[in-house]
Amino acid sequence: MLVLDAKKHITKEEVEGVPGWVKLKVHKTDSPFNNKKYVNPHQYILPEKMLSKWLFSIVTRARNAFQEKATDLAVSFEVRKHGPAVQLDITEVASGKTLSVDLVLAFGFDDHEFYVAKPYKIKNPNKRLPCNKDILLRKSFSTREKAKLKSMDNMDSGCRHELLRIVKTIVRNDSALKGKLTTYHLKTAFLWFNQDESKSWHRNELGNRFLDYIQYLVDALKQKNLPNFWVHEVNLLEDIEDVVIGNMVGRLQRLLSSDNERSKILKVPTSDLPTLTSQLSIKEEGILDLLRTFIDDMGNALSKSIRDSRELFNKYVKDVILKRCKENYPDLISNFEYSGNLYEKLMTEDQDEDVVILMVLKKKSNDVIHMMHEGYYSKFKVQGKRYESFSDSEGFVSPEKMRKWFFTIVREEAESCAKEFGLDIKISQPAKNSPLKLDIKISQENCQEKKLCLNAEAASNVWFKTPSIRVCLLPAFELVKRKFFVPIEPYHFEDSVTTKASNNWKQSFSLEMKNILQQMDTDGGCRHDLYKVVNTILKREPTFSYLLPHMKMLFVKFIKDSTKNWDKSKLGDKFEEFFSFLAGLLENKKLKHFWLDDVDLLSNVPTMTLENMEKRVKRILSSDQEKQKILKY
Repeated sequence: MLVLDAKKHITKEEVEGVPGWVKLKVHKTDSPFNNKKYVNPHQYILPEKMLSKWLFSIVTRARNAFQEKATDLAVSFEVRKHGPAVQLDITEVASGKTLSVDLVLAFGFDDHEFYVAKPYKIKNPNKRLPCNKDILLRKSFSTREKAKLKSMDNMDSGCRHELLRIVKTIVRNDSALKGKLTTYHLKTAFLWFNQDESKSWHRNELGNRFLDYIQYLVDALKQKNLPNFWVHEVNLLEDIEDVVIGNMVGRLQRLLSSDNERSKILKVPTSDLPTLTSQLSIKEEGILDLLRTFIDDMGNALSKSIRDSRELFNKYVKDVILKRCKENYPDLISNFEYSGNLYEKLMTEDQDEDVVILMVLKKKSNDVIHMMHEGYYSKFKVQGKRYESFSDSEGFVSPEKMRKWFFTIVREEAESCAKEFGLDIKISQPAKNSPLKLDIKISQENCQEKKLCLNAEAASNVWFKTPSIRVCLLPAFELVKRKFFVPIEPYHFEDSVTTKASNNWKQSFSLEMKNILQQMDTDGGCRHDLYKVVNTILKREPTFSYLLPHMKMLFVKFIKDSTKNWDKSKLGDKFEEFFSFLAGLLENKKLKHFWLDDVDLLSNVPTMTLENMEKRVKRILSSDQEKQKILKY
C-alpha cells in the first residue's frame, strides 16, 4: 500500500447510504493534489485518475530510470494496471519466474485510517447514489486486519494460521472455488469464525477446526451473507450470482461429507499444506489397533532417548554432582532417594519430573523436634547447632533457607564438574519457595564439544535431538523409616495453606508412588502402556492442565478400583474404562488423595474448568471419531 499523507490538504466526507465509502475534497489551493487531472470541478479527488495517470506514471518513470542506470540486469520489469492497483511484474530472465507486486494507492489520515482508490461497483442499478460514484473511495482496514491475523495465535500457540493457509490453498487449487471465493472472503469469514472463544485451538484440534470452518463457510454461502468484519452493513457475498453460490455450497458440502474428497484435495503437493489428511481421512480401525500403533510410534521415538537420559543422569548427576555434595557435607546429607518417570517406566515425549530426588537430611533427636501443624503439614523446631543457620525468626527450620543452601552446593559441584570434564554447565536460580528443578541436556557442538545445561526454567525443545532429562530436587527429613517430609510447593493446587506459613513441610509420597507404579505390571499387564497413552493425550489438550499434576494419583486410584483382567489384549477396554472413571470423578468434582482421605486434590480447581474437562472426556467416550483422532501419534 502506497500511502499519501492527506490530513494537511484533504477533508473526508462520509456518504449517507454508502457505508465504508467516503469523498475526499482538496481544501488547499497550493496542495499538490489540486490538479485538474486528479480532481473534479468541485475539488473532489478522482481515484481512478489518481491511479491511472499519477501512480501508473510515477512507477513507470521509476522503472525506466532504474533500467537506464542498471543496464546489465538479470531481471526485467513490466508495469500494468491490475484492478484497483498498479502491478509491477519482476521476471527473472534465466528462469522466467515472475514476482508480481500490487501497489495500492491510499490516502492516510492517521496510523490506522486509510482510503484506497478502488472503483465503486453499482450493485443495484435502481438505487440512486447521493453522489457520483467516480469520487468514492473505500475505507481500508488492511493494517488492523494484518495486526489481528498476525497475533491470533499468540495467546495459546494455536493452529489458526495453519488452518487459514490450508483453506486458502484448497480454494486456490479447486476449480469450483477458485476465483469465486477470494482471499478477502476467506480472511473475513475467518475473523468472524474466530470470535467464538469456546473453541479449543490446540494443534491436535486442527482437524475439528477445519471441519467447523468449512461448515461456517457453507452456512454463510447458503444465507448469501458475509458481513464485512469492520463495516457490518456491507455484505461481501451480495454481488455473487446465485448459481455460483450454489456450486460453491455443493463443493464444500462434498468436502464435509466425504473422506475420499478430503483425502484427495489435501494431497495437493504444496508446502502450504500441513499433514492434515491423517486427521480427516481416518480408516475404521479398532480401538485396540489404534492404541497399539500409538504405543509403537511413541516407543520408537522414546527408546533411544530414555537410554541416553538414563546414562546422562547416572554419569553426571548421580555419580558426580550429587555424590560430591554428600562427600562435602557429611554432617547434613544422609543419602539421596530417587523416584520419577525414569524409575517408574513412565517416560513420555514431554519432560516432566523424569527423576525426583529427595536429599535426605541427617536428623538426630537433639537436632530438630517434629511438630504437627495443620492437616498433614508439619514444622521442625531447631534444637541443636546442626540446623541453627537454617532457622527462621520463630526457631523453625526454614524450607527457603534450606533450598537456597541446596541450590548453592549443587551449583558449586556443577561448576566443578564442568571444569573437570570440559563441559559447559549453566544453572539458573529457581523461583522463590519452589523446589530446585534442573533441565539437563547434553549436546554435540561441531561433533566435538559436549555441553551440559542445568536450567531451572522451562526446558528447551531438544527432547528428541539431544540426550536430556528433567530433575526435581527436594530436601527432606525422614521421621520414621521411609516416611519423608519435604517443603511445601506453592504451585500445587491443594496447598491453599501455603500462603499462611512459609515454614511448613508436608509428607512426601513419591517413593510410595514409585513402588506402586514400578511394580504394577508384574502380571505382564498393560498398565504402563495405558498410563503413557492417557498421560500423553491429556497433556496435549490445554483443557486438562489443572489435572496433570495429579495424573499419577488419579491412575493409582484407577488401577486399585480396576482389578480385573489387565492382559495386553484388554488395552482397548481399559482405555474406555479409564475415561469412564475420569468422567465420574469430574462429574462429582472430587479426587481424593490416595493416602490422605480428607484431602481433595480438585478443591481449588474452578467449577467451570471441571465442567469443561468433564464435557471433553464425555465427548471422547461417546465419539469413535474423537478416539481415532486423539490416538494419532
